[in-house]
Amino acid sequence: MIKSTRVRSRRRYAAAFTALCGLAIPAWWLALFQLPAFRRIFIPVAAWPYFKSVVWFDMSLALLTLTVALQAATGRPAPLLVLAGWSAWVAATTYSVVWAVTVGAPLLGPGLMIVALIGLSVAWHELVSPRAPHR
Repeated sequence: MIKSTRVRSRRRYAAAFTALCGLAIPAWWLALFQLPAFRRIFIPVAAWPYFKSVVWFDMSLALLTLTVALQAATGRPAPLLVLAGWSAWVAATTYSVVWAVTVGAPLLGPGLMIVALIGLSVAWHELVSPRAPHR
């Protein structure tokens, strides 16, 4: 019984972290559009017109991440959905790193993406692990 409670607790933390990551994406974009000083921390001024073209891809990533969080909060998410979400995060993180290196942008954004990807990898493994009982 104690092990089952610990597993459920870890799954709740995983769902909450997933929701936090999903909500952070639109919040970050809102700050980029509304606060030029915040924008300069992440993106060179000359690169902003090109960078803002990826906003819809990031909103899709946020929606996918929040879908995983919702399924995790109400039960066990579909493993293929988690795989799709993880693959999207890997692609977005890779793009972020390559883009920052290519245009000479600060590495804070890609660094945060890498931290989020590692956290989501651990969280999502907990959500789809066959050793964890269904809620």
